[in-house]
Amino acid sequence: MMLPDWAVLNAAIDWLANGLWNLSWWQVVLYTLVTTHITIAAVTIFLHRSRAHRALDLHAVPSHFFRLWLWLGTGMVTKEWVAIHRKHHAKCETEEDPHSPQTRGIETVLWRGAELYRAEAKVPETMAKFGHGTPNDWIERNLYTRYSWQGVGLMLIINLALFGAIGRPSGPCRCCGSRSPPPASSTASATTGATATSRPRTPAPTCRRGASSSAAKSCTTTTTRTRRPPSSRSSRTSSTSAGSTSA
Repeated sequence: MMLPDWAVLNAAIDWLANGLWNLSWWQVVLYTLVTTHITIAAVTIFLHRSRAHRALDLHAVPSHFFRLWLWLGTGMVTKEWVAIHRKHHAKCETEEDPHSPQTRGIETVLWRGAELYRAEAKVPETMAKFGHGTPNDWIERNLYTRYSWQGVGLMLIINLALFGAIGRPSGPCRCCGSRSPPPASSTASATTGATATSRPRTPAPTCRRGASSSAAKSCTTTTTRTRRPPSSRSSRTSSTSAGSTSA
């Protein structure tokens, strides 16, 4: 039976635990807050103000960025969101309102709002009457609308590759947060005239976070002095006593 390559296995486990970026917990939280804010801005600026109410015109570059980001982060189709929101304003607080807390209850709108959205998106009359003026180019028809949920799946794969399972092995470096084990110990060193017995010398672990020089110094393992063999000490003692006798 072939044994696994432990170096490859350890690298795979480290990647699954920490991902490619190997971020600390606060960096993951910061990333989450930033990406969530971008999603909120995409819904507010692009879907709501620009597409649904036509209150502003966006350049093609930010407009397509928002379309791509919403496809990756939410899977929402521009035409569906715009049509449902326009119908909400046209039929506000009536039985035809797609998501009215007045007619459906506040708890239903809060906890089952996505289900109400998907149900109304399947109504052809709503899409035809209220979905005008939305993007209808090739990429919208053949990617964003046709494969709406695949964008969220792609973002999931990207997040798993970058962050892994957000795991953190015990015992990180106190100065740099490095979780890699220290290199293997060096072998015993040899001295002139006799083989000295010395304790293994452990090199300083590499600081993968780019810590400062003062912080990296705290990672360095203090190397013990090389002890002289008993033979050399006894020979020196005998020579010293012989000299004092002759004197």
